[in-house]
Amino acid sequence: PTRRSSDLDAEGILNVHQRTWLSTYPNESEGITHEDITHKVATFTKEGWEKRLETSSSKLILVAKNKASVVGFAVGTKEV
Repeated sequence: PTRRSSDLDAEGILNVHQRTWLSTYPNESEGITHEDITHKVATFTKEGWEKRLETSSSKLILVAKNKASVVGFAVGTKEV
């Protein structure tokens, strides 16, 4: 099921965020190494996601869960 995120989802979102970047963005032909992406995802933090998850009228974060685990997320923002 998909639902609005809560601050309790920060760790699960972080895990999905890190895994998907590591599996998606290394690109040898473009000169983007696995090490480049590993360095980048090391900057992603649970605290950073907790801050992003704070209620905002210009942002919506949804999570997809399989039982208790976050398996996906989407972030939408409204620019004014």
